Parts: sequence; structure tokens; C-alpha cells
Amino acid sequence: MKKSSNANYMVIVTALALVFVIVINLISNTISSNITQIDLSGKDIFSLTDTSIEYLEKLEQDITIITLAESGSEFSDLQRLLQDYAAHSDHIKLETRDPAKSPDIVSKYNANMTQGSIVVVCGEKYKTIDLTDMVISTSVDENSENGDSGYVYYQYDMEGQITNAIDYVTSEKTMKAYVLTGSGKVTLGTIESDIEKQNIDVEELNLEDEGQIPEDADFLIVYAMTKDFTDKEYECISQYIENGGSLFIAEEYQSIRTDTALPNFDAILEKYGLSVNHVTVLEQNNSYYYTSDDGDYNFMVKPVIRTHSITQDLIDEGVDLLLIAPDKVNIEEKENVDVVPLLESSATAYYKSKSDSSYAKLNTDPSGTFTYAVAATLTTDSGSESKLIYSGAYSVLAKEGVANINDTLAEGNTLFTVNSMKWITGQEDTVYVPMKSKSYNRLVYVHDVDVKIGYLTVGVPAAILLVGGVIWYKRRKK
Repeated sequence: MKKSSNANYMVIVTALALVFVIVINLISNTISSNITQIDLSGKDIFSLTDTSIEYLEKLEQDITIITLAESGSEFSDLQRLLQDYAAHSDHIKLETRDPAKSPDIVSKYNANMTQGSIVVVCGEKYKTIDLTDMVISTSVDENSENGDSGYVYYQYDMEGQITNAIDYVTSEKTMKAYVLTGSGKVTLGTIESDIEKQNIDVEELNLEDEGQIPEDADFLIVYAMTKDFTDKEYECISQYIENGGSLFIAEEYQSIRTDTALPNFDAILEKYGLSVNHVTVLEQNNSYYYTSDDGDYNFMVKPVIRTHSITQDLIDEGVDLLLIAPDKVNIEEKENVDVVPLLESSATAYYKSKSDSSYAKLNTDPSGTFTYAVAATLTTDSGSESKLIYSGAYSVLAKEGVANINDTLAEGNTLFTVNSMKWITGQEDTVYVPMKSKSYNRLVYVHDVDVKIGYLTVGVPAAILLVGGVIWYKRRKK
């Protein structure tokens, strides 16, 4: 009887345990993954940043995010992140539509995209995001010296693209930037995507062909200019400035040699009380230039960041930038112009002619504190206000080039650029989430990951053992 009673007891306990497990699983399936799952990645690539969470908390319009994929073919990392969006806002609704079974969805949103891509919809306004724009892969050169030969490096821009798309479909106005092209000017690279995240549409413009700047231009971008403006370009830009147009100029560092005559370019800068010495500014103190295991690079300077609305969050977060062989910017007082230095050298910097073959400091090299980048505001004769961001180094816009040197410094440069364009356009409520790196060839633990893993592998078992020990001790005393 006693054995039979124990057997019955074990059967009942086992049955209850099975029921408990089933119920827990059913409940967990109804709970958002941001509660039931823990992100152990180094940069929380599967979780929303505080920037997106704060934005979603203020969201008042209903958003539908449609995944275009047949059932079972969705990109799991993206779906996990979308669940996080829905968990943080009751205004987010998720749908999955198979384009093969719903051809109307393709025609409605012009969505001939990669399997697993999404459409963000608010009312009649929508934005499509191809999966290939959210998951970017780069193959490392097989001849790489760092041991990563044949390694594919992944970057996730899912959150940045999705949060921007939500901001885009809920915003009343989209800004427009034109990148000047043509002789002596270079088009933007990957940083164009970061600019567009600020609800700024980017298009190319050749003034020699078009003959005028479009009326919808909120500002012009001149990137890596290697020669002077033509007379036609000068006339168009001058008229644009007089009407209140703004510019972002990042100069190329090699092609414009010391003492090169650029009359039209200089005349544009003179309107803002600026002039430029086409030299190479270098640093003596290694705290202000880039160093690596391969050596010291005192022409790759880490500028001193001065206080301005553009730079305040960079200062607060201790962000470093990287400028490659910057020019020296000179500021002259002008009655109708307000100029604020943004990036400067240390007090022990020096400069040399671009024709010098050696960067070693000589006693004849001028030294001191030099300006690299400025924000200028010009009040024109017509009463309009024109803004200019001028950088004596092209590298603030050369995201991929700087990323090949250092990812963190590239992120700093990008944040500086994004904030500068917010200032130019007067936008205050736009959101910016940078790309996140995902590495498949190795698992690297950082402190916050160690803490999370510690909770799971040590904390939880220790708590169970402690509770069990207390129960055992109390029963033993009885």
C-alpha cells in the first residue's frame, strides 16, 4: 500500500509538472520576446536603443509594419527586433504578407524587394526598406594581415532604418540636400544613408548641366572638392546664399596643394568671414592623434571639440573624431556674420606645406592652436539667413575610409555630420541610430555581457540552491 501510494504520488507530481511546463510555454509564447529573451550581444544588436524607445513612447500615430515574405522565410533577427518595437508602443502593428499570394501588396507599395524586406505604413504615407539595406555584409580581403582572411563582416542597420522610416511616415515635411557633382567634386559614399535617416532626401546636382539650384534645396553638400568652382557654379551658389541657402563643405586634403589659387572658392568662404590655408596640420602630443600597433600617425588628428549645439552630446559622451591631414581655417570678424569654431587642434600643433615629404617638426614650422571646422551664420543683404558648416578635412564625410581605420572614430565623425545637418536644417526632433556590428567568426565578451551571462549561469543556479538549502534545513529540523 505504501509503495502504491508513493507511485501514485509520483505520477500525480509528474503530471502536474508536465502541465506546469506546458502552461508556462503557452504563456511565454504570448509574451513579447523582449521580456522572455535576453540580448547577450556586445552592442545589444537585437534590442532597441534608448533613442528608439524614447521615440516610441512619444508616438501618437498608428503604424503598420508589413514583412514581405512567405511564412517561415522571415529573417529571424529582424522579426525579433520588430517584436521589440511592438512591445514598446501600442501604436505599432505587425503583419506578414506573402508577395506570391498577395500580388496587390507589391503593386501598392512598389515593393519588388528581397524576401524578408518590410514596408512601414502610416495612413497613405509609406516607406519601403529592403533587407539588404538593413543587413550589410563586407568581405575582408583574403590578404588581410590581421588574421581575418576570408571573414565576412556584418553590420546591422535594422533599427536605424526602421526608426527613421517611422519618423519619415509620421513627419509632415522632408528636407532636401543636393550633392554637387561634376569636375573636381566627389559623390557621397555610405554616409548618405545616415544623412537620409534624418528625413533628408539626398540627390546629386551638376550645376554645369542644370544651370541653377532647385527651389526645394534646403542645403548643398560639397564633398572632397579638388579644384575651384567654375564661374557658373560660383554665380549659382552666390545667388543661392543671398536667398538664404546653406552649405556643408568638406574639403579634399591632397589635390589642393599649398598656395593653389582658388578665387571662386575663396570668394564663397569670404562671404562668411573665412579663409583657408591649404596646409597639413599635425600634432606633437599623441593624445591628439591616432596611434595603433603599426605606429603613430600624427597627420590623423583627434580634434579638440568646442562647445556648440552641434557638439554638445559628443562632449557629454566623450566621443572622439578623426580628421585626416586637415587644413587650417582662419576666422575674420565680419559685421553680418557669426562664426563659432567647432573643432580645433591642441596648443602644441604645427603645420607644414603639403609639398613637404616629411611630417617631422622643424623649428621653422609655425605652431599653436588652429581651427579645423566651423559653424557660420550669415545675414545677407536681403535679410535672409544662410548657414555654413565648413570642415578643412574631407574625412568627416568619408565614413567608409575612416571605418577602415577605426569603427569607433567613424561613428564619431558620422554623429558630428548628422548633428551639423540638424543644425543647418533647424530640425530638432529627428532621431539617429547608428549601425551595429555583428561578428560571426568569434565570440567576444565585454563587461555588460559578462554580467548578463553571470546572472544566468551563476546567479539563477545559486538562487535555486539557496532556496533548496533553506527548505532542506527547515525539514531536517522537523
